[in-house]
Amino acid sequence: MVERVGASPLVDRIRSDIERVERVVEKLSRVHRRLVVGGLTLTAAATALAGFASAGGPPIGEGPPAWRLTCGAVAVFTALAGVFTGLNERFDYGGRLASARTCATRLRALELALTLRGRDEAEAVREYEEILAQHPGHES
Repeated sequence: MVERVGASPLVDRIRSDIERVERVVEKLSRVHRRLVVGGLTLTAAATALAGFASAGGPPIGEGPPAWRLTCGAVAVFTALAGVFTGLNERFDYGGRLASARTCATRLRALELALTLRGRDEAEAVREYEEILAQHPGHES
């Protein structure tokens, strides 16, 4: 049977950091998902509208005004898709999300190692500092 050791100030700090990093993961995940889904949706809408218009003419109206409206809508959808994709890339939401998830996982593993007998606290402090150094922006 595995025996648990009482909480130490380091374990308390790690648990606090885990909670905070998990909030960061949720926020980054939400923004990343919205930008990806938004970009894909807008790209699909622009492609579908352009395809339908090329196959059967403008969806609303006839003549040059209808074509201008259709082409304008395709241009707006495409521009917005580019903005969504560009924001996602510029602010590296995918990379930051992966780093935050890795940080949370490593902190959970360290917490587990400390709460079970056998982990040297001085070694754990070094690992804790290493985790924080490798994942800037996620530490306290």
